Amino acid sequence: ELKNSIGQTIATSEYPFYIIEGNTVLLYSTDKKFYKPGETVTITGEVKNLAAITASALSLQLSANSQNIYTATFDLPANGSRPFTITTTAGSEGAYTLTGKVTQNNTTLVEIADQYEVAQPKVSVSVSVSEIVGNEPFNIKNNIKNERKYQATIKSKNNNQNSKANIDE
Repeated sequence: ELKNSIGQTIATSEYPFYIIEGNTVLLYSTDKKFYKPGETVTITGEVKNLAAITASALSLQLSANSQNIYTATFDLPANGSRPFTITTTAGSEGAYTLTGKVTQNNTTLVEIADQYEVAQPKVSVSVSVSEIVGNEPFNIKNNIKNERKYQATIKSKNNNQNSKANIDE
């Protein structure tokens, strides 16, 4: 994350990397890092077999904060892969650890973890205007601040005109 001298975010970036040990690989990610309660969380990934022989009776288990959300048992041919996509619903506010594990004969072959966050939108508004105004038009200054890490949407009405705006962090 790159910030200016007054603490405002200028840019952010992520560069995932993978460390592979052994012949079984597990990769997955969520479609976003931040969710509102009740939103759908989509998780996509795959299990890969890097060995030159079939991997039999592999078991994949995914859990969010230790609650099981997906289980599958399958065989993978040599140098094969099994993609998967699952959905779950974002729960109450907080950080959720998403843990994935591939086992064979009750032995863990690979285990990884990722995290996503659930939070309610929070937008603050302040309005300022001159203390004394006459009969002429005057300016009203609205300051709208998004206090969360994901985009918020606001709707407003001015002179019977509706408007909608998205506010980033």
